[in-house]
Amino acid sequence: MPIMQLLRDAADSETFKERLASINKNFRTCKNEGRYRDALLEQFNANSERHGLVAVAEHKLVDMSIFSRGNPRQAPFRVEFKYNFTPDLVERVARKLPDGNGFDDLVKVVEDGYKGNWAREAEGIIKDCLFKKHTTKKKCDGFIFILQDRRRAKRRTENGFFKTPYIHEQIRLDKAPDPEEWADVLNSLFEGIQQRRAFRMLPPVSIQVCEGPQYPLTSHIYFIDFGAEPAVPFGG
Repeated sequence: MPIMQLLRDAADSETFKERLASINKNFRTCKNEGRYRDALLEQFNANSERHGLVAVAEHKLVDMSIFSRGNPRQAPFRVEFKYNFTPDLVERVARKLPDGNGFDDLVKVVEDGYKGNWAREAEGIIKDCLFKKHTTKKKCDGFIFILQDRRRAKRRTENGFFKTPYIHEQIRLDKAPDPEEWADVLNSLFEGIQQRRAFRMLPPVSIQVCEGPQYPLTSHIYFIDFGAEPAVPFGG
């Protein structure tokens, strides 16, 4: 079975979902890319004997490298992760992509090494998917993107509760019809990437990680396999 499919199966397991609920209960105001990666790595390795593979974090600064248990000298399957919040896509990235050369401009930003605030969410995705890692001199074989609803704590009020400036934005996003607003932005990014590097997109895993007082928090996890053949158009 393809490695990205094995990773998706691990993400769709009840054990992993329980781990995400715990992470978001205890670290709700944090960016949890590393915690999600580590939880998925543990779940993947729990089945190591069955599929004959073992995942390692931060090997040569790659988020996750997957080795064959029977042939550890074989080149690993390299997976990069990115974790973003829905308002960042809707408010920042969407302003640039609809323009005629929006995606090309973003790629040029990465090539030039510039990290402007307006591009940082899209820039990270493009850099991981289309450019070689400086530590391995190779592009990644797979990419996992986590899109997270956010309750952002700006400061405490007098009674000890956090003010949440994004709460009305999140209520609107959660009530939006399908496809949700952020889906159009994400689709534009993925389509631009596929025009430059073929991949197969696996069905995403969406996990409601906790109940908020006014809206649920959901993790949407996308799996891109650059090694899958034949590649199909995004959304196909």
